[in-house]
Amino acid sequence: MVEEIEILGIKVHNYSFRESYELISKALNGGHRKVFHVGINAASVELAKKSNDYVRMVNSANLVNPDGISMLWASSFLGKPLKERVPATDLMSQVVTHCANSGIGIYLFGAEEDIVTKVRDKFNELSLNPVVVGYRNGYFSNEQIDEIVEDIADSNAKLLLIALPSPMKEEFVYNNFDKMGNLSVSMGVGGAFDVIASKVNRAPKWVQDIGFEWFYRMMQEPKRLWKRYLVGNTKFIFWVIREKFGATGH
Repeated sequence: MVEEIEILGIKVHNYSFRESYELISKALNGGHRKVFHVGINAASVELAKKSNDYVRMVNSANLVNPDGISMLWASSFLGKPLKERVPATDLMSQVVTHCANSGIGIYLFGAEEDIVTKVRDKFNELSLNPVVVGYRNGYFSNEQIDEIVEDIADSNAKLLLIALPSPMKEEFVYNNFDKMGNLSVSMGVGGAFDVIASKVNRAPKWVQDIGFEWFYRMMQEPKRLWKRYLVGNTKFIFWVIREKFGATGH
């Protein structure tokens, strides 16, 4: 049984990248266990500090990966180290390749219309037969949720890649997973669609390895992201230090 580690109120599964991939591929290949995947980072902790509902939804997932390097640092500092970072973009890439090779249908949900259609086209190039069996941009009203759920069910997709912001994506899956037909796996993929569609560039591998992917990303959209990363990361470090030395509360 995999070890569950709690970091500032959020449950994280101590799976390696390979173990995470194997869990997902097993579900897609007909395993009895559905997979609700969430990737977390420092921004997730900030959301958790504001919303008990968000904590409940994340903690209901059965695959919670440390997507950000911040979670590895925090787990090590708190004396309960995680095996490794499991970037959602990289995990998604391997899972999509598996689906393309195995004829498993994918549904894309999130991002702008031109972005999600570019991702659809790129994924469909991986196989002779289209692997993307449905898609929907990330702009909708509450009144349209039932329609979207029905569309996913009707598509017969087994994998949902959901690129909505948090907590929208966690709430959508938490409330609707069992209504979406043959869906076996839901993966939260953050801004991965923007990377696949070349709207933004991903940091070089060496930048990722030293833990500065967040800085590289911020430099591409400083006006929009500076507060999220600089202020958010400062708060995160404060909360981790406070946790380490015994203070409690939000």
